[in-house]
Amino acid sequence: MKRTISGLIIFVLGSLILLHLALYIGGYRFFYVKTESMEPDIHKWSLIYVRGYKEKNDFYNNIGYGMDITYISESGEPVTHRVIEINEEKDILQTKGINGDAAADAVISRDQVVGRVVKVIPVLGFFVMMIQSIYFWIILITGIIIYFVIKALLKEIKK
Repeated sequence: MKRTISGLIIFVLGSLILLHLALYIGGYRFFYVKTESMEPDIHKWSLIYVRGYKEKNDFYNNIGYGMDITYISESGEPVTHRVIEINEEKDILQTKGINGDAAADAVISRDQVVGRVVKVIPVLGFFVMMIQSIYFWIILITGIIIYFVIKALLKEIKK
């Protein structure tokens, strides 16, 4: 029974990793939403898949008003907001979060845009955020060490 469950877990995790790798090779990137700026359409901690552009020439053919895009801000953080203005002559966009009366973002250039949001998976971004955190790995490794130490101590006590 234990082997079946552990085999199933390994199969599912391996399949997810392979799927993610295939999507990455296919031009998709994933991010998680850190704020509530896009609620109710995209909730905080959602995992989002973003489709990039192979050619910069097809950029304006695939970006339109009202689309949700992800771009890299001046601080280097990914931001997902809705397109509210497009100026092809100046090669710039303006976006805005949809939650409440948020102000429009600073103008962004086409080079900052990662792509448009194509898939939203609620809550899953929280787990991605945890995995990317150094604290998660510290706690996980500490827990594994404690498990093996307790297991060894119990084995010695039984002797």
